[in-house]
Amino acid sequence: MSKSIEANLFTVPLSIDVRSLAQEYRRQQISTTKAKEVYLNTLAVSVVDVYLNCMGFETDKNHSDSHNSLAIKFMNVADLKVKGFGKLECRPVLPDSQICEIPPEVSSDRIGYVAVRLDRELRQGTLLGFSPVASPVLPLSQLQPLSKFPAYLASLRSKVINKLENWFAGVFETSWQKVETTLSPNRYQLAVVRNST
Repeated sequence: MSKSIEANLFTVPLSIDVRSLAQEYRRQQISTTKAKEVYLNTLAVSVVDVYLNCMGFETDKNHSDSHNSLAIKFMNVADLKVKGFGKLECRPVLPDSQICEIPPEVSSDRIGYVAVRLDRELRQGTLLGFSPVASPVLPLSQLQPLSKFPAYLASLRSKVINKLENWFAGVFETSWQKVETTLSPNRYQLAVVRNST
């Protein structure tokens, strides 16, 4: 690995508390394959959580699917809610892998995808970089450097602010509706009539 790439990495030791939580989620799974997936996903989310907190971003693990027992039972999720931005997918990468796999169930509704390489002993994780878009198989060589990630999040915030400013000015995107249309009395009455029959 080149020195410039190494300079853009962020390594986090995995505490006993983090490994205990991952073990707790692992025990709730029926198959060994699913148990391993959940364990690795939980570790990856914890690494990204530490990084984001160090960078001054506020996270909310409790409202992330990766901390919802039902969601992790049926889906391959490793998301972390970043307050004010949305859900970030934190994908674990095994030591010798050159790719980051992104399951179909998390290929949308995410603000980005971060690859986290876990060491062989599962004692630490290293953030390798990120991608703003999903791909079922994402080569690690195509990741954007971690040093660009804070600027990427800042650009997302400015896009949201611009959309809201346009909305308040009466300029709507094709998928948006005016508040008056959404909350019109006629719509409400139709809903009441439908519910009463």
